[in-house]
Amino acid sequence: NNTVSSVYSNSSNDTLFYQPKLYALTPDGCIDSTTSQVAVFKKVEASFSVPSPACHPYDALFTDLSANATDWSLDFDNTFTSNQQNPQIFFLNPTAAPQTFDVELTVNSLEGCLDDTIVQLVINPKPIADFDIDDSPACHGEDIVLTNNSTQNDVNTWRFGSNGPFVVNNNPVVDTSFLNFNQNPIQFPIQLFVDNIYGCSDTIERQMQVFPFVEAQFAAVDEGYSPFEVEFKSKLNEV
Repeated sequence: NNTVSSVYSNSSNDTLFYQPKLYALTPDGCIDSTTSQVAVFKKVEASFSVPSPACHPYDALFTDLSANATDWSLDFDNTFTSNQQNPQIFFLNPTAAPQTFDVELTVNSLEGCLDDTIVQLVINPKPIADFDIDDSPACHGEDIVLTNNSTQNDVNTWRFGSNGPFVVNNNPVVDTSFLNFNQNPIQFPIQLFVDNIYGCSDTIERQMQVFPFVEAQFAAVDEGYSPFEVEFKSKLNEV
């Protein structure tokens, strides 16, 4: 057989040299030999990490974990590529379902050896928080109706006022009211926090103006001789 093959490995970080030897023997018993040299370069291995899954929009930071690499080429499966060792890039998912990106890394060593690997990056959709206030501004103690217009909002948490508790209410319409015992109108913040089944969240805050408390009072002399003229005096107060 004029052709033989052999596999040489190198698990070190240096170039290893092997010296295969060939012996030639004639039918008459004559023999000769020759030696050659095979250089086996150190192995290059492609590897990287990126936190996954993540929520839209995602500013992804890729960390190179490759061995013996000197050149890097990343294909992010979203029309973008990079030759940086530790690139950072935005991933978007405006849909209502998770999207998977097959990110491929190809590396080369100084000696020209090549390796590649693929890691899947999952981008989950983000909910959008939104609500309307039916009547703003409003009076002290007046019922206020809030309409939840959020999307992908599996869990809805409300907060009425700066120091109010966080209340989970998944109804599309929420009733509340505010009290104002001051002399001037007050702005009360209304916050809505929404979460979807993938753990992604969004929040929105709107201001609710509430007028001061009003109390109707009047004074009058309530008895006298007929014909009796009664004078009523307003004591209308804004407390």
